[in-house]
Amino acid sequence: MAAIGSTPFERGDEAEGFLIVTAAADQ
Repeated sequence: MAAIGSTPFERGDEAEGFLIVTAAADQ
């Protein structure tokens, strides 16, 4: 059950990390 609650947070962290890396690559 705990995994269900933590999954959205993990996904959000991955999305943020991807955007940060993409933004850095653009610069």
